[in-house]
Amino acid sequence: MKNRLFNCKISFCTFIVLSLLLSGCLMIPDKPQQEAEKVKLRVLVDSEYYFWNNYGKIYSMQYPNVEFELINLFEIGMHPMEPLNNKVLEQLKQTYKPDILMLSTPQYKQLASNGMLEPIESLIKTDNFDIENILPSIIDELRSKGGGQLYGLAPYFKTEVLLYNADLFKKYGIEPPHHQMTWEQVLQLAHQMERASNDSVDGLAITYSEQLGNLIVQMGRTNQVALLDKATGQPRLNMPEWNQLFEEAIQAYLRGGLYSPKEESSYYFNKILEGNVAMERVSDFVSFLSDSSRAFEDQNKRFSWSMVTMPVHSSNPVIASEMQITSIWSISRASAHKQAAWEFIKYFNSDVMAKSQTYLSYYGIPTRTAYIKAIPSKELEALTKLKPNPNLPTTAENYAAWYLEVLINEKIEQLTANPSTLHETILHLQDQLTEKMTEYYVNEKKNSNR
Repeated sequence: MKNRLFNCKISFCTFIVLSLLLSGCLMIPDKPQQEAEKVKLRVLVDSEYYFWNNYGKIYSMQYPNVEFELINLFEIGMHPMEPLNNKVLEQLKQTYKPDILMLSTPQYKQLASNGMLEPIESLIKTDNFDIENILPSIIDELRSKGGGQLYGLAPYFKTEVLLYNADLFKKYGIEPPHHQMTWEQVLQLAHQMERASNDSVDGLAITYSEQLGNLIVQMGRTNQVALLDKATGQPRLNMPEWNQLFEEAIQAYLRGGLYSPKEESSYYFNKILEGNVAMERVSDFVSFLSDSSRAFEDQNKRFSWSMVTMPVHSSNPVIASEMQITSIWSISRASAHKQAAWEFIKYFNSDVMAKSQTYLSYYGIPTRTAYIKAIPSKELEALTKLKPNPNLPTTAENYAAWYLEVLINEKIEQLTANPSTLHETILHLQDQLTEKMTEYYVNEKKNSNR
């Protein structure tokens, strides 16, 4: 069901774009100087369906001499968030030989350092291609991961924001949240709201279900507390910093202010739309905008909303722990069609294309944020003020975080009942998580040997 909904969403967006192209209403960049003869570009992608419906069809309509041969990264043993192993690297060079690579940040860094990607600074300069209007923090991150050089461009990024009901803060005379607060400040504000409203308003929703597990995981990520040991890959919940995080989160949980799942809750994914939640962590803005437009059809449910950055770590308040570039488009240094590959990348990263695509994509927020019409301009600062996380979690770390959240929510009563047994409970969680991660690594090894 989920896949069908996803496919419908993409198909609808593609239908709109193609309709606008056919009607001449969609602004497109000037045609690049593509080679006159037929060109086949081999492209490394994570989804053939998404590439073809969002890029391939549109480009082929404009430039019928360009064909695409798609290489699915999953089918050749790659994972989006992981560097490539030596076997896959060799296959990429000798067998698959892509012209264009759509990479995650770790892969981009690895291939740039291995000399497999074409530097594009000279191409940008030759074509006088505008990168000034691309979010500076994105360009800085691309250069940083490229060792000071630019080896690709990124049309989208993702981040999370703290969205709040401005009417509730005004009603109860409480100063609303502001950018770059710490978790301690946000949790205190949530408690203040619940007290002022005599428990009729939940101060903060972090997720749609139980809050404690997700709160601890989020605080750990924001405060850059490693969940897995770098050398062994095993959990390190027995370290003092995790014990401190558990204590702080449990105190906030017991003090009050966090959203409590209701038996008769609304069908909205975003709980702030129920009208009695003051603040909410929002990671999927497309879903929020869709839900809010539906909810606000009822005049009685409308409220003024605003948003600020998610909590930051006081020692590094310019980093957003969940901000990341979703896909970096690069040219293979070994490509025989570098110019054609560059024209394709330039086309979909251009200023003119950004003006025509003012909606938010499934892939995230356009890096040329000036043209986003779905979000009021005064709210864009919450999306653009901070910098991407330079140390994104690995697949193993994401899995460990998810399972830890599950374990914590299963033991809420045990964790909150008696502070004197907290350390003992954490050690038990450590054992359970270690067992699960050992199983995870065994399965990963089996899959990699297939």
